[in-house]
Order: sequence, then structure tokens, then C-alpha cells
Amino acid sequence: DGREADAVEQHRALELQRLDALQVGLWERAEAGDIKAVNAVLRIIEQRSRLLGLDKPEKTPVGSGSVVDPAYWAGL
Repeated sequence: DGREADAVEQHRALELQRLDALQVGLWERAEAGDIKAVNAVLRIIEQRSRLLGLDKPEKTPVGSGSVVDPAYWAGL
């Protein structure tokens, strides 16, 4: 449903804004070496990566990609 997808995107955008605000608030302390702030920023970055799907491994194609590999020809 298009409305559900829109709602999910709106919620994702809101969560990204919140994560951005939290990171901005901690950034100077993290750069100054405050270990708690560094750890909090790292958790924020990890959460953002999960929210955007960046933590998932890339799909690798089947086969070697060589023209002598039958998987190469099956993919054409």
C-alpha cells in the first residue's frame, strides 16, 4: 500500500532527524575525547546505518563472473 510506504518513509525521516540532533549535541565533546560521548556517537552512527540498511551485506552475484562460468551465461 502506498500510504503505508509513505508513513514508513516519514517515520524513517523523523528518526534520522532525531539521530542527527543527538549527534550534533555530542559531536564537540566526542571530538574533544570524551569517551562517553564518543561511544554515544558511535551508537548513533550504528543506529543510522541500520535504519538506512547500510549494515546489510551487499548481494554478491552467483558464479565467478567469468565467461567460462555457466552462471555467467545463465544470467544473460
